Amino acid sequence: MAHTVTERLDTVEKTQEQLLEWADLEIHLDVLFTIEEGEWCAIALDMSLRGYGKSRENALDDLLDAVHAQVTFALEHDTLDNIFVPADQKYFERYNQERLEALKRNAKRDTQPSRKARSAVAIPFAAIFQGRESATPAMQFA
Repeated sequence: MAHTVTERLDTVEKTQEQLLEWADLEIHLDVLFTIEEGEWCAIALDMSLRGYGKSRENALDDLLDAVHAQVTFALEHDTLDNIFVPADQKYFERYNQERLEALKRNAKRDTQPSRKARSAVAIPFAAIFQGRESATPAMQFA
C-alpha cells in the first residue's frame, strides 16, 4: 500500500516525538569487538548488528548508525518486537569466554592485557539519536 507524502511526514514526526520521549532510556548492548579481514568489527550481540571501521571507535560509531537505523525503522513501522534479534550463539560464547578470562586475570592481579579485544558497552538511548559522546564503554575487558 502506497503512502502519501503527508502520511509519511506524519509518521516521521510521530517517530521523532517518540525518540524525544525515550531520550532518557538506556539500551544496554553487549558488543564483541573482533578483527575481520583486517578491519575492526563491532557486533551488537542482542541485535545481531555489525559495524566496521579502521579502529574500534570507528567500528562502534558504524554500529551505532546501524542501531539507529533499526530502532527508527521499528518505530516508523510499529515493529518494536523486531529490534532485538540475537546474534549467532558462537559470538555469545566468544564474548563469555573473554569475560571469564578477564575475571581470572583480575583474580591473579595480572595486568597483562589480552590480545583479544572485547568490551561491554552501555549505550544511552540519547547517544544513538543525538550524539556519540555519551556512548562510552561501561566495562572494558583487558
